[in-house]
Amino acid sequence: MASSIFQVRTANECIRDARNIPIPQMLFDELWFEREVTILFADSNIGKTILSLQIAQSIASGKPIEGFGLSAPSQGVLYCDFEMSDKQFHKRYSDDYQDEFEFHDHLKILKFQQNLADINISDKTFFREIKKEVIAHRCKVLVIDNITFLSRDALESAKEANDLMKVLKQLKSELALSILIIAHTPKRAPYKPISLKDMAGSSGLSRFADAVICIGKSISNPNQIYIKQLKVRSAEFQYGEDNVILMTIKKVNNFLGAYFQGYDHERNHLKSAGPTELEQEILDLHSGNEMSRREIAQRVGCDKMKVQRTLQKYQDDAVST
Repeated sequence: MASSIFQVRTANECIRDARNIPIPQMLFDELWFEREVTILFADSNIGKTILSLQIAQSIASGKPIEGFGLSAPSQGVLYCDFEMSDKQFHKRYSDDYQDEFEFHDHLKILKFQQNLADINISDKTFFREIKKEVIAHRCKVLVIDNITFLSRDALESAKEANDLMKVLKQLKSELALSILIIAHTPKRAPYKPISLKDMAGSSGLSRFADAVICIGKSISNPNQIYIKQLKVRSAEFQYGEDNVILMTIKKVNNFLGAYFQGYDHERNHLKSAGPTELEQEILDLHSGNEMSRREIAQRVGCDKMKVQRTLQKYQDDAVST
């Protein structure tokens, strides 16, 4: 008797059936393809929204971002903006609120109603309403900025992250959607290469994602960022730590975007090498215990100034004790 939930075919039948499925086209080079759930994450104030909205405008207009491939045709994009107010949006894409940039009409911006009470990602109403808007506006691309805004515990709960990804994967399958999720990274050591572990809710989110990319901030220039590829299924792995994509954030023709510069090794854009054994011991004691700097110095056998310099070197948020 055939199963009511499973389908069993030969491997050759799987391939034959796949011939009738359109080949996924590039949305953002080989970093994001059609009908994929992709995650883009970075720390605060680095450029997540700037880049994601730039990608959305590129897809809506059918015009590639310079330096990146785009093989998909112009199509509707529903951009869920849970970050900026209308006036902040206005300022970012204008010359001091005048001479505004003209976006493509295929790009739709979704925001919460002003009088809406708090909502979280476990609320079925949220996803039901998202689905209705996608269908109503005939969108094939969905961007959620920022998914941690909808979470009660910043997606640190594995169950919450898993539930979210399962719903989004189902939404992708039902509507043949391409989904880009913007996520956050907790405070990370600026001298270490970025990894999947740096993403909030990393295990739950990345497990179900088709691709994961991140943005890092370069130490060489306050306006320079880099893009790094962390997970890929539909293409070869190209943009790892030895070949990150360099971009500069600037406003061109009243459009604030990230503009391609070239490629480089990630290590050239990180702070100096990691801590020595003694410095690491100081950092561990500082983060794991409520100890004063004098007590830490006595524990590790150094002077208080060494503790002070170590914390200033590796922790931007070090608090004097």
